[in-house]
Amino acid sequence: MLVSEGCGRDRPRTVKIDGRVTLDQGDWPASGEILFLPVEPAAGYPRHNAVAKFATDGAFDRVTTWEEGDGIVPGTYRIAITCWKTPPQFNGPPPVSWVDQRYIAGSTSDKEVEIT
Repeated sequence: MLVSEGCGRDRPRTVKIDGRVTLDQGDWPASGEILFLPVEPAAGYPRHNAVAKFATDGAFDRVTTWEEGDGIVPGTYRIAITCWKTPPQFNGPPPVSWVDQRYIAGSTSDKEVEIT
């Protein structure tokens, strides 16, 4: 999954990654987002969230920490995923997700990935 490395503006080194998330071993009915929530940063690195958008085939390749597509800081991350049938809206209908409730929040997700 590792593609290349990047850094800039006195920020720590980031790693550019790509991958694919699946829904029941297949494609998604809509695009969504993957949130990378730090569990344990690599030694000498700060704890920082990252996010990536995925397409209906689950593919993602532009993980963002500070600037669009700049990559992710090395460490271990818990994964949260959002993909909405009915997205959250202020004064709108209740949100409805394609994702099992436990994977929407990092506090309940059991999915982890290590970035080196």
